[in-house]
Amino acid sequence: GYAADSEGRAIAAGLGLKPDRLSLALGVLSGGERRRVELARILFSGSDTLLLDEPTNHLGH
Repeated sequence: GYAADSEGRAIAAGLGLKPDRLSLALGVLSGGERRRVELARILFSGSDTLLLDEPTNHLGH
């Protein structure tokens, strides 16, 4: 519902995803945007622990 949508948008904004990009298909997004979407999905899942491997240049702005 509304709370999930609001939380998802807040996570996306925190990762630098612009609101107008959220409704686009993944195939249209840049590599960096796709990485941010994947990270947002992981953060939205509510995991208690995240193990992150190598940093990636795709997360830079």
